[in-house]
Amino acid sequence: MSALVIGGQKAGDHTWNDFDVIDELQQDDKKTLLMRLKKNGDVFIVERLIYIDEEKKIIAEEYVQMLIQSQSEYSQHLFEFFIDENDLCIIMEYYPNGNLRDLITIEMKNMPLKEKKTIAYKYGYQMLMCLSVLYKKKIVHHQLKPENILIDKDQNVKLANFGPSFKSEGKLNIPSTETQIYQSPESHTSKINIWTLGVIMLELITGVHPFSGKKNEDTIQNIIAGKMSPLPSYIRGDLKEMIFWMLNQDPNKRPSAEQVLEIDIMQVIAKIEKDNEQKIKDLEMEKQKIILEKEWIVSEKEICQKKAVASELQISNLTEEISKLNYQVSILNKEQIKNELINTTQEMEPNQTLTSTSML
Repeated sequence: MSALVIGGQKAGDHTWNDFDVIDELQQDDKKTLLMRLKKNGDVFIVERLIYIDEEKKIIAEEYVQMLIQSQSEYSQHLFEFFIDENDLCIIMEYYPNGNLRDLITIEMKNMPLKEKKTIAYKYGYQMLMCLSVLYKKKIVHHQLKPENILIDKDQNVKLANFGPSFKSEGKLNIPSTETQIYQSPESHTSKINIWTLGVIMLELITGVHPFSGKKNEDTIQNIIAGKMSPLPSYIRGDLKEMIFWMLNQDPNKRPSAEQVLEIDIMQVIAKIEKDNEQKIKDLEMEKQKIILEKEWIVSEKEICQKKAVASELQISNLTEEISKLNYQVSILNKEQIKNELINTTQEMEPNQTLTSTSML
């Protein structure tokens, strides 16, 4: 049986038994789990899609193919996929810092306005960069909302949960009401994501959905009717113009991701992002330099320790040799003293004989 290949990428070498289940996450359209790789303890998001008949196989493979096509710096990273029993298992990167919904409802609640705007610009720029990649592939993300924009360890955002409802432009999709409140009136062209991003940027700053109603159904009706809440006075100037452009009811008058990226404020954010990227690269290089220096020092220390051990062994051997020599010298000294005593005795005996004879 030949190895599975989707979108030019071969299936991975891992199997289901290589992982331990940590938790089962709530997803409407697929089974999603938080899992740990037994070998090294790394944590991943694992999605299981039914892969049992021809129709399900086509859906699953189209999904994986679009995941491969949509890979960018600001999308959830796809590591690998493999088949387990009747499911296609997809291994995705796990981001432990939550999502924009958590950020909006918890962390940003009492944040100063200036900081809120900074975050909205930064994450707006990063999502525009991600959407520009999708648009070039004629891909529409039909579940773009704060819950599906994750935050990585470096406080950058990653677009996630592309789900089977993630369809190419022109294909109709019917999402849940929780998702519909982040969809534009027409809801089936690439311009939907620009509209949604405008809503999310406003919500990051104000903490409130600009079309919010008492219930989700009311919010959807406000969106269809173009009934938006008045913007606060601090939403003004270039920011206000950009938001109104992105939220235009007419998709033909709405900008593309590339057009929004050309706006002056986004050009400023782009420069800041590039400067930050360079700083990170410089810090990484410095870190690698320090690691190499540390490894050299450790290596030199080991060499010195080996030399010290060898010297200690040599000293020990020399000490033992000296001890042996001292013992031999001691023996020789004893022999010498013994011989001297014998000689002295022999010399004294003739004298004693002579003395005895003269006495007679």
